[in-house]
Amino acid sequence: MRDAEQVARDLAARIEGEVLAGRVIRGLYATDASIYRRLPLCVVRVKSLDDAAAAVAYCAEEGIALAPRGAGTGLAGESLTRGVVLDFSAHMRAIGPVESDEVWVEAGVVPDVLNRTLRSRGLLFGPDPATSDRCTVGGMVGVNSTGGHSLVYGDTRRRLRALEVVLADGTAAMLAPGPPPDPSARGLDGLLGRVAVLARKAQALPLPFGPTLARNRHGYLLWEALRGDRLDPTQVVAGSEGTLAVVVRARLALDPVPAARTMLLMQFTDRIAPLRLVPEALAFKPAALEFMDDVVLRMAKEMPAFAPVIASGAGSWLVASFEGTAEEARGALHAAADGLRGAPCLAAIEAIEDPRRQSLINAVRQAAVPLLFRRQDGYIPLPFIEDAAVPPERLGEYIAQVEAILARHGLEMTCYAHAGSGELHVRPFMRPWRQTGLMPRIADEVLECALRHGGTASGEHGDGLLRSFFVRRQYGDEMWGLFKELKAAFDPAGILNPGKKVVEERELPLDDLRYPRGDAAFGVPLRGEELHFAGEELARAAFACTGCGSCRTVKDTERMCPVFRAAGVEEASPRAKLNVLRDLSMGNVSLAHDVRGVLDLCLWCRSCGRECPSGLSVPEAIIELRGRAARAHGLDAGARAASSLPALAAAGAAFPRLATFLQGRVPVRALMEMLLGIDAGKPLPALARRRLCRAPAREPAPVPPGKTGVAFFADLFVDYFA
Repeated sequence: MRDAEQVARDLAARIEGEVLAGRVIRGLYATDASIYRRLPLCVVRVKSLDDAAAAVAYCAEEGIALAPRGAGTGLAGESLTRGVVLDFSAHMRAIGPVESDEVWVEAGVVPDVLNRTLRSRGLLFGPDPATSDRCTVGGMVGVNSTGGHSLVYGDTRRRLRALEVVLADGTAAMLAPGPPPDPSARGLDGLLGRVAVLARKAQALPLPFGPTLARNRHGYLLWEALRGDRLDPTQVVAGSEGTLAVVVRARLALDPVPAARTMLLMQFTDRIAPLRLVPEALAFKPAALEFMDDVVLRMAKEMPAFAPVIASGAGSWLVASFEGTAEEARGALHAAADGLRGAPCLAAIEAIEDPRRQSLINAVRQAAVPLLFRRQDGYIPLPFIEDAAVPPERLGEYIAQVEAILARHGLEMTCYAHAGSGELHVRPFMRPWRQTGLMPRIADEVLECALRHGGTASGEHGDGLLRSFFVRRQYGDEMWGLFKELKAAFDPAGILNPGKKVVEERELPLDDLRYPRGDAAFGVPLRGEELHFAGEELARAAFACTGCGSCRTVKDTERMCPVFRAAGVEEASPRAKLNVLRDLSMGNVSLAHDVRGVLDLCLWCRSCGRECPSGLSVPEAIIELRGRAARAHGLDAGARAASSLPALAAAGAAFPRLATFLQGRVPVRALMEMLLGIDAGKPLPALARRRLCRAPAREPAPVPPGKTGVAFFADLFVDYFA
């Protein structure tokens, strides 16, 4: 195989977008929110359909693997590859046109941005994963995402009307419903004809789960591609994780925004009791029925923003949401409150119509994953059995048995999420640097338990590197054989995201784990060289970052991260800085590599430190890294000028009019940009004609009785500049 630099040069000659092959940047794309790390060969930031087609065609010619990537929020390693990463999140963000109740969007569009755009038309895109403020539509198609309101809006594939894709040979294709073509035809028609044949065979085989199972993402949903005499290839590409085709654009069906929403918050003293109540709660037709246990709530209460809605000692929550007209939403709310009021172990019940309070409770649920990483003792809530789903009526019994399985292995657990759909995300607290040997056995026991209850290994998060080993066991050899034929039909050379969906492995893979091995609390003892960090604070920042991507948020209610919001690229995100810290500590990169390109993309506004749900010391870690880089490489001219600003300001203050005149001249500004990196288009502040601190001293005015005096501190800017 060609080396990274050669592949990058070849691709750069073919496409308009950026091609990145630096070791540090590649490391940022080596992880997502899963337990794995795979270093890609290079990264392509796709700007157009032509870019995607050219990149795939090159990989096909050279036999190089590739994987499409959105925001990198996947929990199963779906977008991780040792080949070429196609990043759609940086540029592919166009929305429109909106036609009646449908819209075309590019793969990099963030669903919350889409819904913000649609709001003025009274429309919405219904699937609402917890990461809807940062994930992308392309990623949602890839894993067939859904969310809390799946009881009403279903999953992404049910909202697909057409897909614009690039096939494995680099040709662009439009996929939409239509009559099945002749399988002996050439090109796209022949491919779709073979899909129809395979779909009919799949429909003739028994499925391993019952009709009340609400969610399944395991394997390929091949039997869903054919309905009567119509073939819909979007239904099998959705959820295929980029293993069949690369999605560039999607035509989405939209729904009207409900006129009103209400919420019923039920607080319980027990974990299992509310889960046994799920079938009864579903009888009231909620739009969402979500669960959070005491562990999530305890972590959430540590955050000032969430503390007001969480009662002290709260055991667990079951939250039912209703929507429709104002009368419908209010009527359903009070009917459910009356009907469920006498439930066992129910400690409190609250009917909520205030939209702001509903939003805050929803925010607690959306932040559940990063909240769980607030533990300080080195135990990580590992996502490797978190996605099994069962029929809702079996949920209480299933969770009780999973709790018993983990207890036999000496592990605590937490669970949360979509009770109404029969899917709770179960995470055991483990020290992956010491306990990884337990993971395959636990995965086998838990997934077999889900199958016994008529469930599936994957209800929402997909297969990726994590769960593909179980596909054959869940469906049997005959269905698995059809999956292999489907993969071969779309991707004969096996270059599209290999190692996912159809694999030969028979147990959970432990290769390529992102965690170090060692006896320290977080695997590797990590001490500050530039700053003093208490205990394991720095190691926790490096290894407890889940990669959830909360720092890539586009929420109006949050401030992090202003640099990422402006630049929109992975290296600008706060998690990128922690990735660099982790890679340095594990020897994946060294200070000989230029890490400053990542570290310079930070204003040190400290928003990430205040708003990171995991409570990680991101700003301090950035200062630590900048200090180490400065020791290794020295300061560049711009940094030296900034550190010398007091002396430069004092010199300019001697001739303030002349200094102000000169710094405004075009040749001087061009020279400053060339030598110091100060943008020539940015106006510089004028120097004051008289320094504030040189002004004649005045007697302070007396402070009136009952009032407080104010001390004014004049910093460098206030003192020297007008």
